[in-house]
Amino acid sequence: MAVREVLPEEYDDLDQKLEKELPLSILGLVHFRLMRSRHLLREKMVLVDSWPDVSVLVIVDRQMRGTVPFAAGFCRGPDFASTLDTLIQTASKGLSPPVYFVGCSTDVIDALIGQYKSANTCPFRKDHSNNFVYALPAENIVPLAMPDGFRETELTERHLDAVIKAWPYSEEMDKIASVEKWFRYTISNFPTVCIETDDGRPVAWEMQQEYGGLGVLHVEPEYGRNKLGSIVSRTLAKKLTKEGQLVFACVDESNVPSIAFHEKNGYVRSPILFTAFPITAGLYSMQYDVITAEPDALNNELSCLHGSWFDLPRQSRRSSPLLDNSHTLEMTEEISRWVNAELME
Repeated sequence: MAVREVLPEEYDDLDQKLEKELPLSILGLVHFRLMRSRHLLREKMVLVDSWPDVSVLVIVDRQMRGTVPFAAGFCRGPDFASTLDTLIQTASKGLSPPVYFVGCSTDVIDALIGQYKSANTCPFRKDHSNNFVYALPAENIVPLAMPDGFRETELTERHLDAVIKAWPYSEEMDKIASVEKWFRYTISNFPTVCIETDDGRPVAWEMQQEYGGLGVLHVEPEYGRNKLGSIVSRTLAKKLTKEGQLVFACVDESNVPSIAFHEKNGYVRSPILFTAFPITAGLYSMQYDVITAEPDALNNELSCLHGSWFDLPRQSRRSSPLLDNSHTLEMTEEISRWVNAELME
């Protein structure tokens, strides 16, 4: 099989092909459109298995940029797992490990890893959880009023220290790449929303991440009862919709608070399960759960209804060095009953 790079004059055709493959192609399509609209595709290789009939797509950093190498793509199904393997291995050449890849359904990733006889020979390591993709239709975005004493703005470099300090995985991220460079790249290139107090203190924020999904949702604990998490999320979604983007979020299938949060805010679940971030060209020892909201922010907002806090000690959380949205909360039956009875009203 010959790996082919898509030429700029073919981008319109590729966009149409990926759109026809929705919802299976949503991560690859949104990432492709985002990079193209931000004029960042020149920093990427857009690789396919064939042309004009495309069954596998991998979009990858062309060279190291001081952050964790990243790739996103699309695969039509498990029958193309060996083809995906070839594209990922080709894409990762010249990049320092680990290289993170997102965009394929769970059955594809299972087939990709299943080709190898043992974990010792397999160059990939799978996220141990499955993830729902929640899409947000434009008609479901209902604005919320900003409480008195707050104002909406965007994240800038002056917010970097606050964002890095609030993110519980900054130290772990710095072990493999510069967390400061990663956040600077993200807030410099992709839409963000920040809520500040009248005196300029940032207290809530969220950003669109490189793969296209919304994430890095954070609310300062003392402001958790002001619904700032929902305000930030809906405001950012509205901004993306005005740009013509598809709005979505990846949510761990076992994370009850995150599922409830997104459904409460109008998101609709895709029928396809995705597996986030198999790792290639080098294995990293962490485990990964991917959701799309900081549990602290979720817990604060949820506690407004229930009147108590549900959280796990930070040291007990499994973490991701790339995506902030990484927790598994062991919810009790009481919490589940409350979510169903109160949050969804």
